[in-house]
Amino acid sequence: MLNNNLEQHYDYCERIIKENSKSFYTAFSILPEAKAKVVYALYAFCRYADDIVDSNDSHIIREAALQQLSTEFEDFLYGKTPQSSMWICMEDVFKRYPMDADAFRLQIKGQYFDLNFKQPKSLDELETYSYHVAASVGFMMLPIIATKNYSHLHEAASDLGIAMQITNILRDIGEDYQTHKRIYLPEDLMRKYQIDDKMIADHMITAHFISLWEVLAHAAEEKYDRFFERIHDFDEDSRFQIIVAAKVYREILNEIRANNYNFLLKRNFVSKQKMLRIVLETKESVK
Repeated sequence: MLNNNLEQHYDYCERIIKENSKSFYTAFSILPEAKAKVVYALYAFCRYADDIVDSNDSHIIREAALQQLSTEFEDFLYGKTPQSSMWICMEDVFKRYPMDADAFRLQIKGQYFDLNFKQPKSLDELETYSYHVAASVGFMMLPIIATKNYSHLHEAASDLGIAMQITNILRDIGEDYQTHKRIYLPEDLMRKYQIDDKMIADHMITAHFISLWEVLAHAAEEKYDRFFERIHDFDEDSRFQIIVAAKVYREILNEIRANNYNFLLKRNFVSKQKMLRIVLETKESVK
């Protein structure tokens, strides 16, 4: 049982995930309450790091803020907890679970990829970036959702994290270019399929562009499939929620296909109705 003050700090973290990721919140809000609260706190940390880099502040200000986050985290490990809701919840999380500090360092390091952005040259480089910013989230969560096997599931967490990040990238091609002038599609694949920056700027979706998109989508789907092979190694009280999260995210790819690959002008998402269908189908399959 949490005291009232701590409960309020976790409520703040819950609002962060609820406002910023409906798919994650749909899945993880049905974890046992104690575990769900931890996920909210971890999400708030990652969101905070992400928001620093994606803000409209100058490069110097964003770099200083990211360095401050890194310094605060190292100080936090030595018992110096900043008095904000996120850090107060993190202190509670680190007291209750054997958290991997390197996962948080990896996340922060990954944010520097975006701060000093360079388009990935290859799928390998894209996966390296995704490993930092997304697999790191899985590593953070392993001690909570795989309490007995967390030290043996890094590859599974990596597969799911990278698959989800590639899904994000395929969903947000247009938005990333319009908002941040970032292109995450590998340079070698763009050359192979004769895609250039102007086509993205002019919203030109061609058969070649769709072929490139499908190469990356299939790479993500292979990782989703590999992850599902290890699902029974996760805690019984968390499997259903993890499956829902993975299936909802994977469904984004099918939504884009169903919308005629309109990934440059709109942000495709899984409707509440389809999320509910996935929840009900998953509930039947894990009985």
